[in-house]
Amino acid sequence: MRLLQVHVAAMYFHTGFARIDDPDWLRGEVLFEALTRALFTRFTLDLEFFMPALLLLSYSVFLLEPLAAFVLFLPKLRTLCALALIAMHLILEILTNVGWWNYIMIGGLLAFLPQPWVARLLPGRR
Repeated sequence: MRLLQVHVAAMYFHTGFARIDDPDWLRGEVLFEALTRALFTRFTLDLEFFMPALLLLSYSVFLLEPLAAFVLFLPKLRTLCALALIAMHLILEILTNVGWWNYIMIGGLLAFLPQPWVARLLPGRR
């Protein structure tokens, strides 16, 4: 279990810190770009009206992912951080089309949730 946790944290470390000097992330345009590009989006929507909210969400992800590599190992914040990341991946799954990536990351994040919570998700474990 610890190896899975280290692997998931390493994924967030790599993706989070790889973006630190990316001009598109620094301008907060990445989420808007992903949601409007035909390659990634599930819906054809005019999102100009939502640009301020998308900027806020982009910056939230920009901070959440690199911090997650460390916060996921803090007992008092682990569950909250894992739930925030799961919410992020669920939203991305609803809005974008990137294959199995979001499901894989959600599965890995289950390793950071309290065991009784995860046990309730398993069939025959009520």
